[in-house]
Amino acid sequence: MILITCLTLVLGAAPPQTHTIAVMKLRLETPIPEGVGRTLDEVLMEALAQHKSLHVIGYSDIVALVEQEANRQVLGCESNVSCLAEVGGALGASLLLDASIGAVGKEYVLNVKLLDVTSVTVLGRASETVQGDESNMIGGLRRAVMQTLKAATTSETPRGKALATSLGWQPIGKLRELAPWLGLGATSVLLGVGATYGGLARREAAEARDRVRGTPEWQRSRDATEQKALLADTLFVAGGVAALGTAALFFWNSDVAGGVITNVAPNPHGVDAHVSFTW
Repeated sequence: MILITCLTLVLGAAPPQTHTIAVMKLRLETPIPEGVGRTLDEVLMEALAQHKSLHVIGYSDIVALVEQEANRQVLGCESNVSCLAEVGGALGASLLLDASIGAVGKEYVLNVKLLDVTSVTVLGRASETVQGDESNMIGGLRRAVMQTLKAATTSETPRGKALATSLGWQPIGKLRELAPWLGLGATSVLLGVGATYGGLARREAAEARDRVRGTPEWQRSRDATEQKALLADTLFVAGGVAALGTAALFFWNSDVAGGVITNVAPNPHGVDAHVSFTW
């Protein structure tokens, strides 16, 4: 086949210890400006290229290297899974990413799926819905790619497990899910024990007031009060730090951590930045 011959000659082998992932041209199922479509193709590339263990082959790279006839073969695949897998195999890729954009009313729907070229199966998929103008698609597309990779790495297939190991998400992925709740439990324990020692310190202080000042019993009560108060303060501080850490872990585990600046416009004092967040 022309496609296989051309791509084998021009692309060569991927670097070792990586997964080669081919990124198909974004399918536009609703009218959007051509320039926006090209930008979103590059966003797909950028979202994957940030992972060093992924060797990314983009559609624009392919088109720049192959003949027009091979280009037509790639375009003819559309969303057929077996055809897409054949294209991925022709590229020497083990994975293939396919994405599309549609519209429902005033909302854009972004769909992303990751295919295992060898087994011709979908490892993971995700869908994001964004409102407003085309600029919101950038953040939504990045989140959809991240969610698709997460879904793929949690699959029980050999390819999914290998991808998780390569990305460093296994077994950290499970720990990452549990970490905020472990932090919440630790915060509760620290604050609860701190409150307990604070109550004990107040009781010791009350007993010290009932004793004759300067006597051994009074000194013991005073020392016990200071020790328990110091311990309570230490536990409250530790609980506060744990609460901040827990909040950070919940933030990290959420899609908010994937919030991105999607539009920047100049103003007389600097720039206005539109940031896309999803909780």
